[in-house]
Amino acid sequence: AGTDAVNIPGDITVNSVVFNRAFESGVASTVVLPFSISTDKVEGANFYDITEVKKDINGKWSSVGTHRLGKTEVETIVANKPYLVKLKDGEALTFQGSVTLNTSVRRPYTVNDGLWSFRGAYRTFAIGDSASLVGVTYGFTSTSQDGYDKGVFAKGASDASIPAMRCYLVYMDASAPQGNRQQARAAFMAPTYTSAIPGTID
Repeated sequence: AGTDAVNIPGDITVNSVVFNRAFESGVASTVVLPFSISTDKVEGANFYDITEVKKDINGKWSSVGTHRLGKTEVETIVANKPYLVKLKDGEALTFQGSVTLNTSVRRPYTVNDGLWSFRGAYRTFAIGDSASLVGVTYGFTSTSQDGYDKGVFAKGASDASIPAMRCYLVYMDASAPQGNRQQARAAFMAPTYTSAIPGTID
């Protein structure tokens, strides 16, 4: 609730779980859950992996590609992994049966050969809390605000925050070797760099 962090360092098995967060029907949201569950035990909503971030005909990052879990076969929604979620019309998200809670293993998800990282948050934090995230982090808009439409990834300013149990996209540096990405991140702050990636991604 509110700014409370979610911290479950060891396994806690429960008979059932109720998720009280309100989702708007037909509008995508982001979510990270502290338990794994098969898609045949989830009712009222569809969960999606981000499979890629796409470019438009002008070569600008413009939209995300997705895979709907459980569309053709039973799949597992994995604990601590970020997802997009969308309610089915007129339904509510519910989970059936026992689950095991644990937040100790985070599972960020990278796409486009590591160029984009999709991450879940278990505590509310301001993007400005980490200098390496300023200018390259996209939060998901739950409402229309600050000139952004509802239901898009929007580049966050330093005072923008990501609430707990939500997810965000980070643009990584593909030109630097993996081990040097943090060093290269200092160059990301230059206006010429941050202006090269879009304000929003659909």
